[in-house]
Formats: sequence, structure tokens, C-alpha cells
Amino acid sequence: MQAASTPGSDHQLLIDLHTDALYEHICGRRDITRRSDQGHLDFPRMKEGGVNGQVFAVWVSPTELKPGEYCEFALKGAGAFAEACARCSDLVTAVRTPDEFRQATAAGRIAAVLGVEGGQALVATR
Repeated sequence: MQAASTPGSDHQLLIDLHTDALYEHICGRRDITRRSDQGHLDFPRMKEGGVNGQVFAVWVSPTELKPGEYCEFALKGAGAFAEACARCSDLVTAVRTPDEFRQATAAGRIAAVLGVEGGQALVATR
């Protein structure tokens, strides 16, 4: 894998466009803010490995949740993502725009993007 240069700068970008690690974090099975030798990733190992961009997916498990619980779980995931990024603000910054992404990586932090995997998570219950 070859890292790409950011136009107009001298730093390299190494971006992972999908991880489900947030699911284990939301469920309380792992803490992505602490270094561990288990699981796909955590913030400290990402930093050590030179990753400076990551898309975190909120995924709703159809085997562990009922259809009426999907949206609530996705919102819980968004909250857990924001809390984890805030706890490790020296390593990670939650970003929403390309400018925020560039600012985070230029400051030496991992730019964290939140995504939702599966449209069923966006269906609100009444």
C-alpha cells in the first residue's frame, strides 16, 4: 500500500475507508480508545501504524437487534463515536468536511469520519 500526498502539503495520507470496530465498542466488548492486541484496531495502534484517516461504520446487527431498535442503536453509535473521539482528542478528531479532515491530519491527529452502514438504520420508529 502506498500513502498519498495531500496536494499543497508535505505530509502523507493513509486512510482506511471502513471499519466495524465501532460496533464492538458500542456493545461494550472493546474499547477503541485503549491499546489492545485484540480486535481490528484501536486509536493507539492506528497512530502507531501511521493511519491518519478512518471511516467508522455504525452497523446495526439484524441478528442482535429488532427492526424497531435500528435507529436508536445508530444514534447510540453516533454518541459513542463522539465520546470516544473526545476522550482521545490528542490522537483523534471527529470530522465532517474535507477542510476539517485536512486540519486534523495537518495537526497530526487521525481524522475520524462517521458513516452508517445499511439504510435500515435510518428508519425511525414511531
